[in-house]
Amino acid sequence: MPFPINTPVFVRNLKQAGRIIELRSRGRCLVAIGDLTINCKVDELQELPAEQALRPERQEAGIREAIRNAERGRGQLLEVDLHGFRVAEALQFVEAKIDKAVLAGVDEIRFIHGIGSGAIRIALHQLLTRLSVVREFRIDAINSGITRVFL
Repeated sequence: MPFPINTPVFVRNLKQAGRIIELRSRGRCLVAIGDLTINCKVDELQELPAEQALRPERQEAGIREAIRNAERGRGQLLEVDLHGFRVAEALQFVEAKIDKAVLAGVDEIRFIHGIGSGAIRIALHQLLTRLSVVREFRIDAINSGITRVFL
């Protein structure tokens, strides 16, 4: 049974609390843990009573731990949404997310930049070519508004 949007949940394999921000097909959903968005299977989640849900400031403190606990090869995918950012802000945000992901041993990040004018996509790709930790990056085959980055 899927949870409604904004339901506080506990992601079992990450051992972190978050909230559902989007329901997806095939029993999956997006869960926000601080400013990270994780693509999870619904059966990996447990609903939290409202009093156990973390306040935003406590979620931010748990971001590094959430990434560190992510298991390689278990279908966990780090997604970072860049909508609403200006180019300079987006690049700072991207660098911070890549740093955290490298420390945690995450292999892949999906940056959602949208299609729009392409300014963030172009700047993102220029940044990624300069970062030595980036093995490869490419536009997603299904959605051209997403860049997949492999660390």
